[in-house]
Amino acid sequence: YFFSRHQVPQEAMKLRERIRGLEMLLLKKQGGRPEGYIDPYTQEFVEASGGKMSTMMGSHDDELVRKACFDARERLATDSVSEFVEIVGLRNEYARMLGHADFFEYKLAVEEGMTKKELASIIDTIYEKTRFVLKDIRTLEKKLAKVKPGLRKPWNFGYHMAGSFTQEEDPYFPFTEALTRW
Repeated sequence: YFFSRHQVPQEAMKLRERIRGLEMLLLKKQGGRPEGYIDPYTQEFVEASGGKMSTMMGSHDDELVRKACFDARERLATDSVSEFVEIVGLRNEYARMLGHADFFEYKLAVEEGMTKKELASIIDTIYEKTRFVLKDIRTLEKKLAKVKPGLRKPWNFGYHMAGSFTQEEDPYFPFTEALTRW
C-alpha cells in the first residue's frame, strides 16, 4: 500500500526535483529578507518576526501599531507571489503526471486517503454546525461598536476578542517561545 502510493515515474521525478529546487530558492529568499514593521510614530523599521507581529496584533494596546504589524505581514505574504504561482503550476503538472486533476487532489489522496468530494462533505458539515457564529459576531459587533471600535478590522479583531488575561499574558509567554517552554 505505502509503495504503491509513492511510486513516481522517471519523467515526474525530474519535475519533482525542479519543484524542490524552486522551493529551496523561495525559502532562501524568505529566510534572508528583513522582517518587521514600520513604527507608525517614528517611521523607523522595527525588526520583528512574523510570529511576534501576530502576537502584537492580538495584544498590543495601540491600534496604529497593530495595523503596522498587519500591513507588514501583508507585504511579507505578497513579496513572493510570482514564485508561488510558478511552484503551484509545476505542482499541478506533477500531479497530472501521476493521474490526478491537480496537486490538491494528489495530496488528499496520498496523505489523507480521501477525495475532494469527501473533504467537501466534511467541510459542509462543519459549516452547517458553525454558520450561526458569523451572525453572532455581527450581533456582538453592533453591541460593542462604541466600546470596541473597528472590531472587524483584521488588525483589531484578535485584540478585541482576546480578553484581558490573554493580552496581559502574551508579553510574558509569547507564542514564538512555546516550543522551547514546552
